[in-house]
Amino acid sequence: MKSFKETTNEVSNDVLTESRLLRKGAAILLARSAKKHGDTAANHFNAAQRLFSKKTDQSLEDQIKNLLKGLNELCDGLISLRKQNGLNTSIATAAVLFNERTDKQITSLIKRRK
Repeated sequence: MKSFKETTNEVSNDVLTESRLLRKGAAILLARSAKKHGDTAANHFNAAQRLFSKKTDQSLEDQIKNLLKGLNELCDGLISLRKQNGLNTSIATAAVLFNERTDKQITSLIKRRK
């Protein structure tokens, strides 16, 4: 039969393990989304660069159309960068919120274990 202390230690260790898994899972999901938005931004910037570097033997109307398309791609890239920055902020916020356990709480959990 288990004592009260042994039962309490098992619950505390489970909570600690769940907290770690939750923190890691949240960070992975947010980082994956941030990377996706960063890749999208890079694609838009590359598309804009290609549109801006079209040959100059085009008519003025075609050059203006490419310029407008390029500016639109730049705007889309900037929006993706903004989303990426928001997700990076979310990662930092999640890390702070999940790390609210003080050293004192963790030390007490370790002491109970012994």
